[in-house]
Amino acid sequence: VQLPQYAPVFADNAISGYEFRALLENGGSMLKQELGIDNRLHRRQLMRAMTMRLYGVGSVPAKPAPPRWLEPREDGGSVAWDSPGSDGAPVHSYRLQRNDGIGAEWLTVYEGPGRTIREAALRTHVTYQYRVQAWSMLGHSEYSDPMTARCRTTGAGAQSLGDVRQADGNADGVLDRSELRELILGELGGHSPEVEAQLRTALRNVDRNVDGLLTADELESYRAQLGTSLSVDEVVDWVEHAVQLPQ
Repeated sequence: VQLPQYAPVFADNAISGYEFRALLENGGSMLKQELGIDNRLHRRQLMRAMTMRLYGVGSVPAKPAPPRWLEPREDGGSVAWDSPGSDGAPVHSYRLQRNDGIGAEWLTVYEGPGRTIREAALRTHVTYQYRVQAWSMLGHSEYSDPMTARCRTTGAGAQSLGDVRQADGNADGVLDRSELRELILGELGGHSPEVEAQLRTALRNVDRNVDGLLTADELESYRAQLGTSLSVDEVVDWVEHAVQLPQ
């Protein structure tokens, strides 16, 4: 309803939808007398919203489309999104959330009426995800499907880490685990227990049919999940990010 100052009043009095009918009686007198809402305009806004919810007028906003990642920079970029369909009450605000990888915690980075923000101070070697939720007087939509985003890389960080084709020792068109393992471990600087353990986890995520081989389709599918636009020659750079060992 865009009246956040009254949210504690409703919470403190344990107001649920079952009380809406009583709150609407006698011109909303209980809103003033019992809840202390003196502003007449605010009472009317609350009464209108409660009436629409009580009698099922309209519906919450539709699920938004995924946000878009625009103008990537070395430390961030812009996130934009569209207003979804709304039946009965216009969308008046949005909540944008971000996490720093698949399975990570979602953090709210924006709440308000706008439909674009600029993100800064992001890390280069991280694949971020964004999702958006729309709000109207009747409530909120589902969160959109997530959009993935990465900062633009330049210089050494953007260089390919070797010709993957040369790592295919037996020239059979696929990289088995030992071939890819040796290629990546060589680029990451050795066989430390930490590198070995995290690399095993990353390879299990990629090898969907658990046959011990990594086909081009499996590599491309997992890269698509991460929202990257890497070339074949950058697949090792991608695994470096998946393993989260930028050094």
